Amino acid sequence: MGNNGEPEDALGALTWQTLSDHTVVSGDEARRRLERVFPPFVLPLFLFDGEQIMALATDHSADRVEQVKRLLNLTPLEALQERVVIARRAARREALDGVGRAALEQAELALAQLRAQLQRVAERQRRQAREVKELDERVAVLNAALAPYRVRTVNEDRAKLQGQLEELITKARKDARALAVELPVQAPWLFNPTLLTRAARALGEQASGVEHEARAESLSRVKERLDRELFAVAPSYAAPLNHKQILFYKDRLRQLIDLDAPQPDPDQLQLSTAERQLAIRRLEELAGAEEVRARWLKTIRQFNEGRVRLQALHERVEELAVEREDERKRREGLQKERDELVELHAKARAELERLNQEQKELQGKEAAMVGEVEAKERQAATTDAAARRADLAERVEGLLKGLVPLAFRRQKDELEGARERAPARAAHLKRPHRPRGVL
Repeated sequence: MGNNGEPEDALGALTWQTLSDHTVVSGDEARRRLERVFPPFVLPLFLFDGEQIMALATDHSADRVEQVKRLLNLTPLEALQERVVIARRAARREALDGVGRAALEQAELALAQLRAQLQRVAERQRRQAREVKELDERVAVLNAALAPYRVRTVNEDRAKLQGQLEELITKARKDARALAVELPVQAPWLFNPTLLTRAARALGEQASGVEHEARAESLSRVKERLDRELFAVAPSYAAPLNHKQILFYKDRLRQLIDLDAPQPDPDQLQLSTAERQLAIRRLEELAGAEEVRARWLKTIRQFNEGRVRLQALHERVEELAVEREDERKRREGLQKERDELVELHAKARAELERLNQEQKELQGKEAAMVGEVEAKERQAATTDAAARRADLAERVEGLLKGLVPLAFRRQKDELEGARERAPARAAHLKRPHRPRGVL
């Protein structure tokens, strides 16, 4: 408000000016007056009742100003919706008694507090987002600062992988030695041709009571199992198991179990029950050998994985070596350039010192020459002054000799002229003269 109770804002001033003639007797009259002053598209006056319009002339609190600003920014549709909300709120308040009205006011106050709290939470979230962004920027700066130390990390990984590979190699060698010891014990028939023959005969005896197709299928499965489960390990296990011997046994078994070859007569097989049971037990021991082989294959797989990782590590080491070589060449180039610059700087400094020495020598020579010139100038000036004095004396003497007759002649002429003018002057002086100042 101003000094005379007038509002300071434009809206309040215009409202105050409209209602200042003290002829407004009701809110409707004030509404009609303001509608004549404010265009509908500037101020949606239909949102206000008469009492609110009257309050605009006197109430200029922060809440009232914010309410007016908000209403001024509403679209027509939003203004109609706001009007409906105001009307419903007024109807509810009129319908409520004193207790209900107080409860409604408390609820509105709680809602306002909740909105303020939500606003504070949003502000805190925005502040935290700014802090997170700052932390991200700091982390980026730290990552950039730690970039030169990545080579150390690669070297550490290389040492770690090298240790793991050595452990795998040691474990593989240990398993190979154990397999070389266990396999002859668990499957001794692999190293005994007699047991192999008896095992084949036992297989034929077991298949004697079965149809030819079933026997052929069974023997085919045995053959496939032997080829797949037993002899597949021969190339990988060649060193500790005598590769030539295993290939010999493999060919012998194929000859014994070949389906195209004639099958032996079961009646001609002279195998005791103990030998038959031993052959069957030897075949069952193949499962134990399979477990050993599984461990061996696992070791081989781990060894291959370690070899792949070592190969990748070697490639990375080569890349690092190339990078280090490039860095060394660049460093050598920079060192060479620096040495050249140092050498040029030394040459330039030596040349500068030589030039300074020459400058000092030239300055000394110049000072000496200046002294000689000044001495010669003083000597020449002395000689010239004496000559000029002698010449001037001669000239003065000649002038004096010429001026004396001239002066006598001029004085004589002046005396003769004065003598000639004397009579006229005397006659002039003798004439009567009128006093000065008399008419």
